[in-house]
Formats: sequence, structure tokens, C-alpha cells
Amino acid sequence: RSTPMPLALKGEVTVARPSRESRKKVQTLSEETMAYIENVVWQTLRACLGAGHKGLTRGGDFFDKNGAALTTHEAHTMEDHLRERLGMPFLPKGIVVTNSSIAKLAEAVLRTAVAHQAAQGLDVSAVIKTWLESQAQRQRIEPERQPSSILLAPPPKNPRRMIFVLANPRSGSTLTQLILNANPKLFAPQELYLLHFYTMGERRRRLAGQELEGWIFEGLRKAIMELRECDASAADAILTQLDALDTQQVYDVIQGWAGQRILVDKTPPYVWSLDTLRRAEAVFEDVRYIFIHRHPYANVASMAKETIRREWLSGALDGLMGTGPEPAAAAGLMGADTDTTALLVARERLANARVAKASTQASIERALWDEAEHLWALGNANALDFLQEVPRERTLQLSFEDLVTAPEASARALSAVAGVPYCADMAAPYTERNMASFAPAEAGGKGAADPHMLARRGI
Repeated sequence: RSTPMPLALKGEVTVARPSRESRKKVQTLSEETMAYIENVVWQTLRACLGAGHKGLTRGGDFFDKNGAALTTHEAHTMEDHLRERLGMPFLPKGIVVTNSSIAKLAEAVLRTAVAHQAAQGLDVSAVIKTWLESQAQRQRIEPERQPSSILLAPPPKNPRRMIFVLANPRSGSTLTQLILNANPKLFAPQELYLLHFYTMGERRRRLAGQELEGWIFEGLRKAIMELRECDASAADAILTQLDALDTQQVYDVIQGWAGQRILVDKTPPYVWSLDTLRRAEAVFEDVRYIFIHRHPYANVASMAKETIRREWLSGALDGLMGTGPEPAAAAGLMGADTDTTALLVARERLANARVAKASTQASIERALWDEAEHLWALGNANALDFLQEVPRERTLQLSFEDLVTAPEASARALSAVAGVPYCADMAAPYTERNMASFAPAEAGGKGAADPHMLARRGI
């Protein structure tokens, strides 16, 4: 659950002592991980016993008759649920019985996970796979987190029309969003990150950390700035007020501010969870879905490239493995003209390090590709399965390739499914007014959309 991504390298690598700031950050991330596991344990225990059960405490014994009073059968059921919820099929049988409190069980789960990864041989591919999986997992709705107030008395469906763009990252969703936003009948802000969370408090907690604050909260913030015609500090004050609401109420608020315009939510991680997609049908009365897909080679390559820049990765490995310009100069490879025995040894060591670096970089890039390919398949499969459950007249499937080769025909199809008149600006959406919606909330910041969008001038 840490970032930047850790690199576990095999071989003799000298690692500098971590700074006090680095150690503090690792400690904080470890505490966040433990808190997350404790929360999952707590929710799983409540699911086994029923939400109305009283007497549950963090340190209380599961089997105490005055507490949870868990039975052996319920303990085994709880273990199964934990394996599924945490994605840890390797949790040993009896872990609940031998660690019979929330605090003890959470610690045992964490220790088991660390031991399992160590047993797998902490190669770089495994580390990257774990990191990317944790990123994706945070973007999936978890029914166990649903507040009992919503579960027992679900609010009525929102009657306003709503549009969701279903798409994997790097598949053309931001261009689709730009085209839709060019229509005066639609409001398509930056990514909102709302549907896969039940409350704004949950949204804040699960999206915070991992250096995501620089952009992942910007979509809703910028939408508020546009709709309320205010600056970033005023939008922050409004967001503080919204923090007490559930996400369905926030949708209501935004739609009210948008007036007659139909709200469009384009947040790519929604497609990584069928439960998230189905929640749209549970929350809204009249939903339209636009499914954008892209050829896997181009889409996967772009996803892998945007996860870690190749030039950044090469430089980082130079620093870790001693293959940059300074070691090369010391080895006599940058102008030295003396071939002493020491220089020959240094050259051989540098050559070996460069081979190791090339192998490590290839492993990283392969792991990135594999995980991006998995997410591409997962997102598209979920979208296709979900759309089978929705009346066809409320859906549109469009390829990125069609979007860029036939923009006007695509824009007309988008207008038709949205139920609004076609607007000529949709075929040429790179206007100054439209592009302003995708600029960062503050100068020098990052927006919650394609980072290259502002550099383009046409489809």
C-alpha cells in the first residue's frame, strides 16, 4: 500500500540507510494498512453476526459469551469471508480461533501476508503486481462498507437523467468527455470518483495517501468551482460541508447546481467492479451508459507507459544499481585513458550492473504490461456483462478508433443516447471555453483527466 512503488532487487545491492522522513512515512503507511485490515475484520465480523449485534470491541474476545459469542461454525465462515475480501486465499485454517480479537486477528493477517510474499521470493514482478493490485482494489466498491442507515432504509432513486461513461484508463474516455462537455445541454466535468463509495467520509479515507491527493480529488473540486463560479479555496470550504453527506446526496447536489444540464460522470475505475456498475441502477431512475473501448495493444501499452515513465524508471534504476554517468566516469568509460587493473575491474563490475539493470527493467515493464492487460480484460468484461442487464436503448458502445476517425458521426451517436440535440461544437471540441473545464483547479496543479489533453488542439 506504499508509493512510490518499492523495488525489490536480487543480487548485491548497497542500499543507503533510510532517512528519518522515509522511516516515518513507512511507519504511517504500515499503520494505514493495519487500520484497513482491522476495518475489514470488523465489517466481516459484523456480517457474520448481524449489524445489530452489540458488545463488539477492538480487543474483546470473539468467543466471550458477553461479547461477540462467536461459534466455531461462524469462525470458519468468517475465515472464508476474510480470504475472499482481502484476496488472501493462503490465510491458514484456524487463524480466527487462535487470534480471537479484532486487533490480534488483524496483526496475524498482516504477518501472514508478509510471510507469504517473502516465501514467493520478493522479485520485482511480484512487488509490482502487489502494488498495482492494491491500487485497483481501492477503486472497487465493497458492500461490507455500506452504512446500516443506507442498507436498512435505502433512499428513493434519483429521478434526474444521469450519464456514465464506462471505459478503462487510456481508452479515449477523456476525449469522449470533452466531446460531451461541448454540448450546452450536458455537463461533463473531470473525474468525480463518487459511485464506488457510499459516503464522502469513506471516499476521503480510501483515496487519501499514496501521493494521490495531487490530482484524484481535483475532479469534484473543479466541478464545484465551475458550477458555483468560485475559486479553489471556496470550493474546498464547500467540499468540507459535503464531507458529512453520502455520495448519492452529493450527486443530487451537483445535479441541482447543474440546472437543466445533464450530469456526466466519467471515472474509469468504475468498470473494475460489477457491483459499482450495478449501483448506478440502484441510485438513479434514468441512466444512460456510454461504453468506450480501445484496441488492446494500444490501450495496454498506454496504460503501462502512464503507470511508470520509462525514462524515469531507467534513471531510478541507475541510482539504485550504480549504472549512471558517475560510476561510468569512475570506470574510465567517459574520457579516462588509463587502463589500470583497478579500472578493468571497475569496468567489469559496471558491465555486470548494466546487465542486471536491463534484466530488472525488462521484468518491471513486463509486469506492468501483464497487470495493465489484466485490468483491460477485467474492465471490458465487466462493462459487457453489465450492459447485458440494461435495456439496449439506454446504452451505446463506441470504439476509440471510430471516435477519432469519424468524430461527427460519433458525436451524433453520443447525442442520441444522451437524449439531447446534436451540437456542431462536439465534432470540434477543443475550444478555449471547453478546454477550461479540464485545466487544473490551480496553476501548476494536476487535473483528474488525461494529462496530455491540454497539449492538444484537435481530434
